Amino acid sequence: MSGIGIASQVVPLLLIGGGFVLTGAATYGLPNPQENHLARLHPKAQGPFREFIRRVESETGWRVQITSGYRTRTEQEHLIRGGRHYAVRNSAHLFGFALDINLLKDGKRITSRSSNAAWEATGAVAIAKSLGMRWGGDFQRKSRVHFDLFWSPALARKWIAMAEAQFGPNWGDRGNQLVIR
Repeated sequence: MSGIGIASQVVPLLLIGGGFVLTGAATYGLPNPQENHLARLHPKAQGPFREFIRRVESETGWRVQITSGYRTRTEQEHLIRGGRHYAVRNSAHLFGFALDINLLKDGKRITSRSSNAAWEATGAVAIAKSLGMRWGGDFQRKSRVHFDLFWSPALARKWIAMAEAQFGPNWGDRGNQLVIR
């Protein structure tokens, strides 16, 4: 058990796999900058991804390192122009419904260069799928570090149209604020 000071108050924390759970609270939090990535996701995606990370860390012993989450259109275009083979124009990252992660345990790292078999052996892929997430290792153009929620080209087109209606043609820095009913 440890604690952090918030507004001159000490809040007890239970440390779990590099992250922490506020005792008595139902949310799973992570140290910065991890928490910053989660906080920038779409509000409807934050809970499922927190549950994914909590389960990976508590059930497998692997520590989740978030490398990317929500991206603005400008950030996504920069990746595409930079030749990143996995970056697509209608990515779930544009709306805050995707995370890219690495896994760390006992000096080992599971990254984009790791095989599908290595990722699957961690248990993280099975946990993601049990939560209804898609895994980039199943994509034709592999992106093993990528996990997203219920994404499809048709949904991307629909949400882009909704974003343009809600925010105008320059919606690219507000995708994670899209009102979804």
